Amino acid sequence: MDYLQSSVFVIVCRSQSNRLPNKCYLPIFNNLSVLEVLLSRLSRYIPNSRIIVATTSSPSDDKICEIATDLSIPFYRGSSINVLDRIINAALLIDSSVQHIIRITADNPLTDPFHTLAALDHHYHYQSDYTDMPTVPVGCKSEIISYEFASFLLKSIEDLSLTEYLTFFLRQDIGQKIEHYTGSISVPNTLNFTLDTQADYDYLLSLFSLFSSPFTTLSTILRILESSSLSKHENMHDSNNAIALLQNDFFIKANFESKSL
Repeated sequence: MDYLQSSVFVIVCRSQSNRLPNKCYLPIFNNLSVLEVLLSRLSRYIPNSRIIVATTSSPSDDKICEIATDLSIPFYRGSSINVLDRIINAALLIDSSVQHIIRITADNPLTDPFHTLAALDHHYHYQSDYTDMPTVPVGCKSEIISYEFASFLLKSIEDLSLTEYLTFFLRQDIGQKIEHYTGSISVPNTLNFTLDTQADYDYLLSLFSLFSSPFTTLSTILRILESSSLSKHENMHDSNNAIALLQNDFFIKANFESKSL
């Protein structure tokens, strides 16, 4: 996988959350926290030298840096408001000539490294500017962005505090080449493994209690759900605020000229 050498996996993480503060520190499997499980899952299949945690300069996020350091994973500290700037600068810290950024959020401890790597392969094969994973369940998927496109967005988004809702900017049709990795999996898009509320945490605790290892793959998770009495958890709390912004003055006043086209 030569393309790994020009890609950086950026884990976006901060402790402050309106719905569930300090969720990245919550224990989820034995004594491992949510962030520890995510980083351990990724570093099992992806070189640590291509992974970085992007957090804020707030003292409340000091522990995030300690966790990353304990797992031999680098970190970058930046703006708590401009998420896109933090992502880009984290990637550049790893590789000043990075070509593609894999965005992973720390509230998704079950991010699947196999599907992420397969999506990256798809992204490179089709020379995409942005690749999503529509058939992979919420909480297991990643997003892949070309550095060129990410840099364009950083210069073009009028209110960069809104990059907390980065997905909506990435999907806006402004000339970028978008690819959809579907792989060999198809599940209801309401299936939810993300951690956003106390109810999500309670569900994930029950789910992880069925695992023999924190490295359980998505296909195994789906089989476990089919054979257990644990009901499937649906995504009932999508970003209503972000949707409202998208419907109003959320658009980018520029067009992107993709070099891949």
